[in-house]
Amino acid sequence: MTDTAKLRRHVELFDTMANTLEIDLEEQVRQGQLTFDRIERAVHRCTTCSNPDGCETWLAQQLMPAQHPPQMCQNANLFAGLRRDD
Repeated sequence: MTDTAKLRRHVELFDTMANTLEIDLEEQVRQGQLTFDRIERAVHRCTTCSNPDGCETWLAQQLMPAQHPPQMCQNANLFAGLRRDD
């Protein structure tokens, strides 16, 4: 997988995880709870995941909204914090 393809995959996984958790990333940025730099770091952290296939499977099996990300999620703490801020 090329670096560009890997990055695209993880951007999609990160965005899908946020949507599954009913976290509106754009709204979080507008409210000052999240910066684009922090999103960039989170996507980079996502690329370090050793189990993106497991993440895709988990996402596909969730009913909306999921209450929390899977334990394997590299950004579980970020998502939990954003949910608390809602």
